[in-house]
Amino acid sequence: MTTSLRERVRQRILDQVKYGELRPGDKISEAQLCETMGISRTPAREALLQLASEGLLENVPRKGFVVCERSIKEKMDVYDVLAALDALAAKLALKYMGEKELNGMRECIDLIDISIKYRNYPEYCRLQQRFHDVYRERCGNDMLRKLLEELQVGFAPHTYISDDADQLFEVYRDMNEEHRHIVDLFEEKKGDELYHFLMDVHWQTKYDEMI
Repeated sequence: MTTSLRERVRQRILDQVKYGELRPGDKISEAQLCETMGISRTPAREALLQLASEGLLENVPRKGFVVCERSIKEKMDVYDVLAALDALAAKLALKYMGEKELNGMRECIDLIDISIKYRNYPEYCRLQQRFHDVYRERCGNDMLRKLLEELQVGFAPHTYISDDADQLFEVYRDMNEEHRHIVDLFEEKKGDELYHFLMDVHWQTKYDEMI
C-alpha cells in the first residue's frame, strides 16, 4: 500500500512540475501534500526523497524540498539529447503510424490552439506532451521510450517562463504550426525529413525559448 501511495504522490508532483503548476525554486509543503491527498507522512516523504534522488527536487536544509533550478547550459545539454532521441523515435514510429494516430495528433493541435487562445499554460504543456507521446508510444523501441521518460523525470520540461505572455504564446503558436508540419511529414512518410525537422527545427525553436 505504501509503495502505491508513494507512486501516486510522485506522479502528482511530476505532473505539477511538468505542466507548470510548480516552477523552479518553488517549495513543496509536505504537510499540505499530505492534507490534499489524504495520506500519511511516510509515503509523501518517500516520494519526495525519490524525486530528490532522481534530480527533480533538492532537499534544502531548514527549507525542505524545492524544485531544482537549472542553468541554461544544463537545459541546452538536455535538449540536445532530447532532440536526438525524439527525432529517432519519430523516424522509427513512421511505419506504425496510421490514421488513428495521425487524427490523435491533429486533435492535440486543435486543442493546443484553444489553450494558446486562452493563455492556459498548464493545458498547453499537457497537450504538447500528448502530441509527442503519440509517436513515441509507436516507435517500437521500449528502451528508447524508457530513456525519454527517465530523461524528462529529472528535468522540468517548462524550461522557459516569460513575464511577457503575448511573446510567450506567440512562440507557442509558431510551434503549433510546426506540429502541423510534423503530422504532414508523417502522413507523407518522409522519414529523413521528419528526423531532421524535429532535431534541427522544432527542438531548435524550444532552444530559442530559453535564450
